[in-house]
Amino acid sequence: MANSPNGNGLVFDLSYAPFSHGSPGPYSTYNARFGVQYTKYLQLYGGTNNFDGQIGTPGAGGQHNASGNNTLWLYAVLAF
Repeated sequence: MANSPNGNGLVFDLSYAPFSHGSPGPYSTYNARFGVQYTKYLQLYGGTNNFDGQIGTPGAGGQHNASGNNTLWLYAVLAF
């Protein structure tokens, strides 16, 4: 059903925590995480293709597809 609040997708996350295995000396209290995250939308607002009913040319900003919201994030988290 289009225009419903339903949505689903996949989240892939690859991260590295350099100080997580008992670092020596002053580094033992540091906490860091570096990573990359990719979100792939399979369904958004109840639909996969043209979920809001806009009329237009595909690829020219007219139709809104769920896959058009896929995102790639690079992140760094530092905590003391």
